[in-house]
Amino acid sequence: MSRHRFFVQSALPDVEGAVRIPLSPKDVHHAVHVLRLEPGEQIVVVEPGGRSRIVHLETVAADQLTGRVLEDLTAHAEPRITLVQGITKGSGMDEIVRHAVELGAERIVPLLTERTIVRLEVEKVAARTNRWQRIAEGAARQSQRARLPKVDWPVTVGELAALLDEFDVSVVLWEESAAESLAGVLEAAGVTSARPDLNVALVIGPEGGLTPGEVSVLSSGGARVASLGSAILRAETAALTALALTANALGAL
Repeated sequence: MSRHRFFVQSALPDVEGAVRIPLSPKDVHHAVHVLRLEPGEQIVVVEPGGRSRIVHLETVAADQLTGRVLEDLTAHAEPRITLVQGITKGSGMDEIVRHAVELGAERIVPLLTERTIVRLEVEKVAARTNRWQRIAEGAARQSQRARLPKVDWPVTVGELAALLDEFDVSVVLWEESAAESLAGVLEAAGVTSARPDLNVALVIGPEGGLTPGEVSVLSSGGARVASLGSAILRAETAALTALALTANALGAL
C-alpha cells in the first residue's frame, strides 16, 4: 500500500529526532479522524519546494502530529503545464481540475469568456476558487504528485493576454481553427522530451468555445493557435486530450 501524502506550508526542520509536522488543522483532522493514522506508521511529507520526505510518525494527537524523518524520496521530473480553462457549468469544472492534476498540470487558471455560461458573483468567486484548490490538492495526493498544483483566481481573456509572457509556449485550442494540429504546433515550438522544463500554457474554451475576437486577442499576445482535429469535443474532453498530448510531448507519459 502506498503511503499517505501530505503537502505542508513550511519545510521540516533538519534535526535529529521527532519534530512537529506543520500540517494545517484540516489535514490534522483528516489524518486523525478520517485516515486514523497511528504512531509507527509512515507518511510522505511534501515541502513547498517539492522536496518529498518519508516520515515515521511518533505521536498522533487531536491537534498535531510529530514524526522522525527517515529519508528523502527521489524527485521525479514533472511537466510544467498550465491549463487555462474556460469555466464550465455544473460539476464539469470540478472534474476538469481533478483529472488535469492527475495528468500533470501544475497550475490551473479558470477563464471567464463571452460564452461562459456560469456567471460568478463576486462573493462566490473566492468560495469556488477555494473549492477547486481543495480538489486539486486531493488529486495531487491521490496521484502522488511531487508539487502542489495551484488554482488561480479567475481571469478574463484580456487579463490572460497580459499573462502570456510568463510562459515559454502558449497554445489556444480552437475548434473553429483550420490551423495545424496540436502535436505539430508543439513540435514546431520546440516542445519535446529534450526540453522537459519548458513552461507551457494550454487555453481551452468553455462549452460554447472561444469567439474569433477572443482568439485574436490571445494570438496578439503571443499565443499559437492549434486544432485537436475535425471532431467537436466537449470542453472536458478537449482539456484532457490537450494535456495528455502535451505531457507526452514533454516525455512525462
